[in-house]
Amino acid sequence: MGTFTNNSDNCVNANGVVRPPRRLLDQLSESIRLKHYSIRTEQAYRGWVRRFILFHGKRHPQEMGACEVEAFLTHLAVEGRVSASTQNQAKSALLFLYKEVLRTDLPWLDDVESAKSGKRLPVVLTPEEVQRLLGPIDGSKHPCARPAQLRRRTSPCRCRHTPGCVCFQVRPLPQGWRERSGGLMNLEKVVFGFFIVLAATLNFGFFIGEIDQPKHHHVYELFAAIVVNLIATVLKFGDRTQIGAVHLSTSLVADLQLVAAAGVWAIAVHVTGEGMSADVTTSVVSLSGGALFANVVSVVLLIAETVMLRR
Repeated sequence: MGTFTNNSDNCVNANGVVRPPRRLLDQLSESIRLKHYSIRTEQAYRGWVRRFILFHGKRHPQEMGACEVEAFLTHLAVEGRVSASTQNQAKSALLFLYKEVLRTDLPWLDDVESAKSGKRLPVVLTPEEVQRLLGPIDGSKHPCARPAQLRRRTSPCRCRHTPGCVCFQVRPLPQGWRERSGGLMNLEKVVFGFFIVLAATLNFGFFIGEIDQPKHHHVYELFAAIVVNLIATVLKFGDRTQIGAVHLSTSLVADLQLVAAAGVWAIAVHVTGEGMSADVTTSVVSLSGGALFANVVSVVLLIAETVMLRR
């Protein structure tokens, strides 16, 4: 194959054979690659040049000028309703075509209708903006305005408000937020703490003393401890937290131990007629000691939970 030399816009070999001119889009791709633009840029520029040619009835860009470029860009903004960045990309593609491929400098494009750039709303609100938003609302009269976590919607707004409204998704604060922030105390925990400590003290009063001496262990203290433990157990029904489940399990263990102790006492006194012998007293007191240990575990858990919430 002969060597080609440039002759105007065509290439001519040593024998004088003129090679057919390259297509416009191929020339565009070659110029883009010479400048080391990315393949995405090349694909986008080729697409915009093709659309520009088709928009003007397949006329060659060399036959057109600034007026046709302005008409195409205005069409994109007005009828195509493209974004400002999309219109700027199309403009850059056409300027590159005329300057780097056709070697033509376009005049300043003054009559182009620019696409409207949307306002970027902040993803989050500053503390001052949240105060201005919620300040005029009385939370006592409007439950929806009580403390909650606000975040901008990432999905399109589906409400029927006026266009351009700012909508939020409201997420309830996690359980225990008021205690962690030093707010009001939890009345439910106060009541449960009162009954579990009372159960532990009653159980301790029954347990203390010689283990095989019936006169050191009054049966009324045993039944009082059973009643108080049952109340503490009922208070923990419905608590779906993990620590609540542990409190419920320890209370149930204490109830079983105390009920078993009361059963042994009732059988010895009212069924067999043996009475509160040393062996029977030892069994009853040992069972109450297991219940006392379960009560102590509940108290320790309650103290640990309170310390963790205050941090």
